[in-house]
Amino acid sequence: MHDVAGQMLGLIPRVQEVMTRVELSVERIEAISLRAEGVVGASETVAAAAGTVTSGAALTVELAEAEIQRVRGLIGLYDEQLAALAPLLSEVALEVQPQHVRALTQALEAVPRVLALADPALTTLAQLAPGLEEMGERLDDVGEVIQGIPGADLFRRRAQAADDSPGSSQSTA
Repeated sequence: MHDVAGQMLGLIPRVQEVMTRVELSVERIEAISLRAEGVVGASETVAAAAGTVTSGAALTVELAEAEIQRVRGLIGLYDEQLAALAPLLSEVALEVQPQHVRALTQALEAVPRVLALADPALTTLAQLAPGLEEMGERLDDVGEVIQGIPGADLFRRRAQAADDSPGSSQSTA
């Protein structure tokens, strides 16, 4: 029995060593468990974000498909015109240089200034038009009066002969 008691006493240090190892293993398992919980939480967050991204992507695809259908409809409406314009557009693409585009832009930018300058002149011409018509009528009246003067036909024939001569730069209309 003494042997058994000695063996039992010899096992105590080994049991203590095993207990220390078990305690360390439990601590490691607890640490791993905490990290695993963190990873699971993070993966749940990532999964939720992925769900949001997927929903957004699905909406984007729907909107893109709607726009594609709209553009196809427009292209269908203008297909003949676009086909007819294709040679002209090819020529324009080859011929138009950047300086042409800049010049056209400058011309378009100048249009409001030109119109602002021309508008008063056109308004004045519109106001003068009735007076010019009246002046034309009076000149017609003067021409009729002159025709009534004795010898006026003679002056008219001489003026026409001078106009019809080969050296004359004027011609009658």
